[in-house]
Amino acid sequence: MTNNSDETDLFELFNILRKYKTSIFLILIFSIILGLIFNFSFKQPYEVRIKIFYNYHPVSSFHECRFNQNCMEKKTDQFLSSSLGFEWKINNQLLTSDSFQPLSEKEYFNLFANLNEKRIKQISKEAYQYLDYINSQKLNENLQIDPTDIFFYSKKIIDEISLGTPPIIFHSLEIKRKFSAILFIVFSILMGLFLGVTQSLFRNKYFNK
Repeated sequence: MTNNSDETDLFELFNILRKYKTSIFLILIFSIILGLIFNFSFKQPYEVRIKIFYNYHPVSSFHECRFNQNCMEKKTDQFLSSSLGFEWKINNQLLTSDSFQPLSEKEYFNLFANLNEKRIKQISKEAYQYLDYINSQKLNENLQIDPTDIFFYSKKIIDEISLGTPPIIFHSLEIKRKFSAILFIVFSILMGLFLGVTQSLFRNKYFNK
């Protein structure tokens, strides 16, 4: 009896959907059109992602961190955060930002190039200051790090800068929408089908007695 009842219900549902197929189709088309209008008319959030790699760090970071690479990277992370603003996040050498009006790839690379130029000037100036300080033999004798290490690290940085090596490498830039157009279309189709079937059942129950 249960199987016969289920088959009857499915057959009845099929007949109802076939009866109102025109209205279901029209609602589906209308829903898709609304989805397309929303997709192209309203600003959608974009996610900007770019990988970073640190070639070298300021002498002050080397001095304060006592050779600890993670410590120096955290200090450079702090520099990037303060320079780029709160909208950028750094995690595992990956910069990410959400924006409704992202820049072009060229504009982003110009931004990062200017940031590198600013960083080079800062690091270079600091390296020469450390070298002058060491050469003048005014280094504090109570310093917990061998001045020889600072001297050679400063020389290494100056050599890297003279070779044109940037302190930070920005690569693999991605600018993509957080929600794809396909997702909007699929949602519109599902919503259209749901509304179409719902109105068919409602009309059949209350207007065809």
